[in-house]
Amino acid sequence: MWKKSNQKKFEKRTSLTLHIFLLTTFLLFAACGITYAFIAWATPTTWLSIAVKDINENTLLLLEQLEQSNRPKANEIIQNFLQNNAVSITITNEEGLIQSYQYTENCAVYQSDVMVTSSVASSFPADTDLAIGTSFPFRFSSEDTVYFLTVHPQLTAAANQTEQALLKVLPTLAVFILGLSFTVSFFYSYYITRPILRLSKISEKMAALDFSSSCSENRRDEIGTLSQNLNSLSLHLSSALSDLKKANHALQKDMEKERLLKKQQTTFFSAASHELKTPITILKGQLSGMLAGIDIYQNRDKYLARSLAVTNRMEALVKEILTISRIQTIDSLVSSSSCSLLQIVEQVIEQLQELIESYQHTFSIDILPDFFLQADETLFKRAIANLLSNAVIYSPAGSQIQILLQKDKNNAFLQIENSGITIPEEAIPYLFDAFYRVETSRNRETGGSGLGLYLTKRILDLHGYTCQILNHQNSVVTLIKFY
Repeated sequence: MWKKSNQKKFEKRTSLTLHIFLLTTFLLFAACGITYAFIAWATPTTWLSIAVKDINENTLLLLEQLEQSNRPKANEIIQNFLQNNAVSITITNEEGLIQSYQYTENCAVYQSDVMVTSSVASSFPADTDLAIGTSFPFRFSSEDTVYFLTVHPQLTAAANQTEQALLKVLPTLAVFILGLSFTVSFFYSYYITRPILRLSKISEKMAALDFSSSCSENRRDEIGTLSQNLNSLSLHLSSALSDLKKANHALQKDMEKERLLKKQQTTFFSAASHELKTPITILKGQLSGMLAGIDIYQNRDKYLARSLAVTNRMEALVKEILTISRIQTIDSLVSSSSCSLLQIVEQVIEQLQELIESYQHTFSIDILPDFFLQADETLFKRAIANLLSNAVIYSPAGSQIQILLQKDKNNAFLQIENSGITIPEEAIPYLFDAFYRVETSRNRETGGSGLGLYLTKRILDLHGYTCQILNHQNSVVTLIKFY
């Protein structure tokens, strides 16, 4: 499978190169073949045309030279003419053949005793197109008799030899042309397809969402433009994909947060239903017993007081549930203002003064008066009240409760330490859970509703602050981190 996959990939990548290579080879070979065919057809014809023209011109010159020569020199002139032109010459008079000069390889000339006396060649214009085989009249210098010069070209054999030479060289020329076509086509197809193959590889990576590669083609043609556009597209897609991943990550966090919130709400209301069910059952039983006149409920004042106490606890529990519900439905603070931390702590202590005196606790406050924070004063005061009331209720009578603000360049902490008590280590991770009580008996008299610390954490989370409870020697320390 791996071999087939790579083979298909190779074929896909090289198909363009192969097509251009084969097409270029075919075109080059065809062009060279057509050129050769044209040369093979045109060369003999052109050569014959040029040769005939030269013979015509040389014949006129020969006639001019003959009329100016004596007999010995006439034979020499004719011999030179035969050497330079592939022709045969015959000289006749009105009665017939006088002398014949044959063209041979060694250009042997057969002479006669006839002398040139005069010539009429000068009567022919220089640009006359003389026909091969035509007899031209002239006169020898010593006679008035008119003689005729006839030129017979020997060009057919030379033309045939030219054709044979071209045919003989054809196989070698064909191999040379084919090799040249292959070589040129190889380098041409490589040059043309190399940038296209690079762009193809980069586009394959882009299709696989890999935008790490970029095109390095610095050409100024359409391929260079395509390379720049591909780089720009890769950059934009990479940026869009990065933004999409961030948005997706944020969406996943929001969905996880929503899921966790729904789970917390479900857990919270399930626990709230359980917490309300018990006092309602007690209240219903007591009222039903008094209405039915059952013996143990004859003392109505006693059980009415108990019912009132149960009703008060239910009312406090419902108020806390409503407060928590209101906090969970808002995304930001109801109101935010600059609040003095020292003022908030002093106001809470003043509200809890009666409870503090009943436990005979003493307070030590060390907070800078100029320390201000941005908060919803009502909600933040409720969170501090929950923490201080817990410190008062769960500390042994006569304990020392210290409230200290620690501040440096990077952090600010509010520390509440109540001595004489510790919390079981296994209970610390669950202190901020709804309806959690350290007492396993879940005693409503000492354990409260179990919503105080849960509500405190929700309020501090809403402000962006953190809260931590831990044991320190023989005391419990609560830390609120502001920044």
